[in-house]
Amino acid sequence: MRAEKIREVLDSVGLLRWADDYVAALSSGMRCRLAIAKWLLIEPRVLLLDEPYGVLDGKGVDLLESYLRKLCQNGGLVLMATHHVARTVEICSRAVILNQGRVIFDEPRREPWENLQRAFQEFLPRGERWSF
Repeated sequence: MRAEKIREVLDSVGLLRWADDYVAALSSGMRCRLAIAKWLLIEPRVLLLDEPYGVLDGKGVDLLESYLRKLCQNGGLVLMATHHVARTVEICSRAVILNQGRVIFDEPRREPWENLQRAFQEFLPRGERWSF
């Protein structure tokens, strides 16, 4: 039964074809998908993620975000450090911006999130605008 569940989870993240390969033989993006597969098996309640979008392709990003949404909807907690602000603000319930180790923004999600836009604007070159 456990082997069947592992195969099912590997299939759900697109890695069933490589089930018998060594992890070292997998690409970086495939290793990220493998991490998602492990989370599906162990069902953690808390995740600490550092730049999780880094090497994922489009489908991998969709897998990650789908998993994170479900985890949070079921009472889990995700703490993510990322430079992909536009993607992250779509799924987060709270945002914290650090600048050289200092918190310069810390608020729960709001619509519209004008304060976040103003705080983030500090990081853009003069004259450039960003909108979430």
